[in-house]
Amino acid sequence: MTFNEKFLLIRKIWLIFFLTFLFFRNINLVKFIPNIFETSLNYFISSVGIVLILSRFYIKRSTKINNYLVLFWFATLLSFIVNLNYGHFFENLKELIWCATSLFLVFNDFDNSKTLELFKKFFVFLQFLFSFTSVALFFSKIGKVFLDPNDKSRRILLGFVEGRLFGLSDPNYASILSLICIIVSFKFLVEEKNKFLKFFYIFNTLVQANYISLSGSRTCIVSFMIVTLLSSFSYSFHFFKKNINKFLNIAFSLCVACLSCFLVINFLRLISEISVYILNSTNFSNNLDGEKISLIRDDVMYSSDISNARFRIWKNAWKIFKTSWLFGTSPRLIVDHAIKKFPSEYIATKRASIHNGYINVLVSTGLVGSSFFFLFMFRNISMIAKRYVLEFTGKIKTDLNLNILVISVIVIMISNIFLNEIIFVNTICALIFWLFLGKINRLLL
Repeated sequence: MTFNEKFLLIRKIWLIFFLTFLFFRNINLVKFIPNIFETSLNYFISSVGIVLILSRFYIKRSTKINNYLVLFWFATLLSFIVNLNYGHFFENLKELIWCATSLFLVFNDFDNSKTLELFKKFFVFLQFLFSFTSVALFFSKIGKVFLDPNDKSRRILLGFVEGRLFGLSDPNYASILSLICIIVSFKFLVEEKNKFLKFFYIFNTLVQANYISLSGSRTCIVSFMIVTLLSSFSYSFHFFKKNINKFLNIAFSLCVACLSCFLVINFLRLISEISVYILNSTNFSNNLDGEKISLIRDDVMYSSDISNARFRIWKNAWKIFKTSWLFGTSPRLIVDHAIKKFPSEYIATKRASIHNGYINVLVSTGLVGSSFFFLFMFRNISMIAKRYVLEFTGKIKTDLNLNILVISVIVIMISNIFLNEIIFVNTICALIFWLFLGKINRLLL
């Protein structure tokens, strides 16, 4: 084994270990484990990541670091320096390190197809275990609420609580992972020849769909509908493009897309209704015994705020941005700025996150940093759009592997409107986004 092959193996092991760690950290009950354990793993993974990034200076790479991402990272560093007087030095430094890992390692250095395929299979397996356990908690009538040992003002929810299935984690984030898992499983289902594995991917898809239907995540439903529209329209258009007139094909494909959305939303509703009926019909007792299980969320049903406070948060975030519009607040200091400048506003009183990844970038890095980030995003959207224009005009053939990567990235980009899933977070979705987007760039450039 050559030195380069050994180094490739190290990167592969690091990526799988990183994914496993993020799944482990995603479990709510992990908060009961002493912080030193998670912190030690955090430092180990980030330290190895930095070594792998620095190895670029010694080992020749076939890919170059994107200039927009370099400028964005330095703009984030500048924001960090400008806001040093607010404190939280180590938190911001850790954020810079993780940001560098996403932008310069995950996005750039995993161009080996076998490594990416291994990552996808490992992700599907771990997500299956995660969702299967969560659904099992629902059918076991388990729903518990604990106080966070590290912050008594926060709650840890397990199982079915308050009209939605939390399972092992936050249902908004976990349901997005379930949706991506369905998308990736479809690729393996199409390509797999082993009947047992085909059955597994079908069963896994049903488990993920069941979790989504019980999670009560409107963000996931919106993402599901949009990618269903795009995917079904694209498939229908390609399937019939040689047989009927182009404009008639477009109209027909739109009808197919709308019908697909209707079927998907009703399939999810059917799964949830069957699950609730089964649970309410059993005599199995647990801590939810005696309660009539319902998927009605009090925070949605009895609230006049359809956004669940997001509109208030975004309005407050805009005020904070106007006070630090050039260099921003830096990623970890938004709440500190809010407490100092707008102490009676929602972000300050609730110590709330912004719940919009794009606004979060704008507030955190100001016009200087966000301009580079949005230019990078615009360039990638344009590149992908150009590819599909060529595909729709018949100049190039469709590519299932590329389509799976693009659809997964689109899901995360949509969810990023309501959550924070792309940058300044150390999550599974962020890892998938930068890994898949990096591969898309290498396939299209």
